[in-house]
Amino acid sequence: MDKSSTPGENRPAPRGRRRTVFVLLAILLGTSPFIVLEISLRALGIGKPTSLVDPYFGFGPLHPLFELDHENTSNHYHTSRSRSLYFGDQQFPASKGEETFRIFCLGGSTVRGRPYTIDTAFSQWMQIELNARDPSRNYEVINCGGLSYASYRVSLMLDEILTYQPDLVVIATGQNEFLEDRTYSDVKESSAGILAWLGSLRMVTVARSFFSDADVDQARRNSDKTLPGEVAVLLDEDSGYGSYPRDLEWQAGVKEHFQHSLRSMITRCREKEVPLALVAMGSNLRDCPPFKSEYAAGTSVSEQQEWERFFQQAKEFSGDPEGALAFYQLAAEIDDQHALLHYSIARCHDLLGEYAEAEAAYRKAKQLDICPLRILDEMQVFVRQLASETDTPLADVARALSAESPQGIAGNDVYMDHVHPTIGAHQVIARTIIEELVASKIVKIPADWPARERRAAYRQQMTSLPRAHLGNGRRRVGWLEGWAQRDRMLKVLEPVDARGYVHSGQRKFNFAEHDEAWQDFAIAMLMEEEAMDLVLHFAAQLVAEGRPADSRNLLDQLAAVPAGEDQLAEIRLGQLVTMRELGQHEEADRQMEMYGDQIRTVPDPNRWQSLLSNGVNE
Repeated sequence: MDKSSTPGENRPAPRGRRRTVFVLLAILLGTSPFIVLEISLRALGIGKPTSLVDPYFGFGPLHPLFELDHENTSNHYHTSRSRSLYFGDQQFPASKGEETFRIFCLGGSTVRGRPYTIDTAFSQWMQIELNARDPSRNYEVINCGGLSYASYRVSLMLDEILTYQPDLVVIATGQNEFLEDRTYSDVKESSAGILAWLGSLRMVTVARSFFSDADVDQARRNSDKTLPGEVAVLLDEDSGYGSYPRDLEWQAGVKEHFQHSLRSMITRCREKEVPLALVAMGSNLRDCPPFKSEYAAGTSVSEQQEWERFFQQAKEFSGDPEGALAFYQLAAEIDDQHALLHYSIARCHDLLGEYAEAEAAYRKAKQLDICPLRILDEMQVFVRQLASETDTPLADVARALSAESPQGIAGNDVYMDHVHPTIGAHQVIARTIIEELVASKIVKIPADWPARERRAAYRQQMTSLPRAHLGNGRRRVGWLEGWAQRDRMLKVLEPVDARGYVHSGQRKFNFAEHDEAWQDFAIAMLMEEEAMDLVLHFAAQLVAEGRPADSRNLLDQLAAVPAGEDQLAEIRLGQLVTMRELGQHEEADRQMEMYGDQIRTVPDPNRWQSLLSNGVNE
C-alpha cells in the first residue's frame, strides 16, 4: 500500500475540530458576563437607549414647553413664556377628565398653522370635527408646532409631552431638517449599521451615562456636538445662502438623523403605550422655484459660459415652450445638476401638457435645491416605509393635497408658499388624519359628519377670527420671503400660464388682497376661456371652507364679466348657494324668482349642488 494513502495520516483532523470548539467555548466564556449583564439590564428595564436625548447631539439649556399656572387657581398648563415666541400660546387642564381624549400634534411651523395662527391649523379643525362627530367625549387637540423645529427637536419635546397623559401623539415633521448647522463627520454611512446595533445595547447606554458625574443629558450637553436650546437657523447668519454649499455627505447625515429621530419617537411612544400617528408631509412643487442653484462640481469656466448661453437663449422663447425646451436640454447636456434648469424644463413640459414629465422635472428641481427648505423625496419614502414596517398609522397628506391640485401637481392652490398649506388645505389635512385614526381604530366615531354641518362648523370658526387674520398671514409670508431672499427670483416666481395666474390669484385672495387677486383672475381669463372654470371651482371651495361671504364677493365680480350662457348660469347658481349659506333667505328667493330657469340649465352643477340642502328646486 502506498504510504501517502495510509489512514494514520488523516488523524490530525479531529484535533483541529477540538481546537475550533475550544476557541468558541473561550469566546462564549469571555462574553458570557456581558450577555448576562445585557439580559439582566433588559429584564430590569435599565439603560433604555431612548433614555438618551439624542445619540447624535446634545442640547443647550432647555426650558419646558408647558408650565403650571401658579398665579391663579385655574390649574392649567400653559405655554411657558420663554417658548411662546416659537409655539404661540396654548393651554390645557392639568387634570384630564374621564371622558377626555387628549391629542398632541408635534412638528414645525406647518403644525403651528403658519402663515396664519393655530386658530386655522389642522389641529383646530381636528378638534372641531372630533367633538362634533362624537359629543360623548371631550377631544383636546393641543398644538405643539414650533417655528423652524426639525425632527430632532420634536423628538426631544416628546419626552415632556409623554408626561401629560396623551391618548394620541401626531407627528408631522420633515420640512426643517436642513435649517441648522450640524456636523456628521464622525457618523459614516458605512458604520451606521454597527453604530445602530451598539446603540441598542443597554450596557452601552449605561456606560455612556458615566461619561460625567452629571446625568446623561448633562453629559450630552458637555459634548462637542451641542446644539443651542433654541433654533439657530443658517439663513439668519450674515452669510445667508453662502452657508449652503453642495454637500452630499452632510445631507446624508441629516437624512440619517431624521430616520433615527422618527424611529426613536415611535419606540418611546410604544414603551409608554401611547398610540402615535405619522403624517407624510408635502410641499409646493409647481409654483416654487428652487431657493439656490449651483453648477456641478468640476464644471469648467468655459462649460459654464456655454451653459449660460443656452440658458439665456431658452428664455428668449417665452411664447414657445417647445423651442425653449430644446435649448434647456442642450444646457442639461453640459451640466444637469443645476436646480433652476430643471424647474425651467418643468415649466416647458407643463405648458405643453406633458404633465408626467413636468412633475418629474419639478421634483428634480426640488431634489437639487442647494438650500433644501422642502422635504426631500427620499425622506417622504422613508416615512411611508417606516409606517408600514412598524405598523404605524400614516396620514398621507402629501398625496391628499396633490389630489386636490390640477393634474395632481401641488402648487399655490394648496400652499401659501413653499411648504405652508392654505386654510382649506389644513382642513383637508385634518380630515385625512381623522380618516386614518378611524381606519386604525384609534378613535371610534359613531357617525359621518354631514357636509352641511361641517360647513356650518367651519363657518362659525372662520367668523370668530379677527378681521385681520388673513391679512396678517400676508405679513408673515412677507417676513418669510424676506428671510429667504425671494426677491432674488421675482421673475421666476411670475406665472407663465392661465393656471398659474389663477393660483396666484387664489394665494392673494387667501391673504384678503381681493383687488390684487382679481387682477390675476382677469389676466387668466383673458389668456384662456377655461380659466373661468378654475375660478368658479375656487369660489365653490371657499363655501366648503366656511367662507361664503368671500365666495359671494368673488362671484359678484364674475357676474360683471362677459361670459357664456352656461358660465353665467353657474355664477347665478353659486350666488344662490352663498345666499343660503349666509342665511339671506329672502334674497335667495328673489334669486330663484329672477334666474331660476337659467340656474336649472347648469350642465354640471355638482360642485354647487352638493352645497345645497335639497337642490335648486327647494
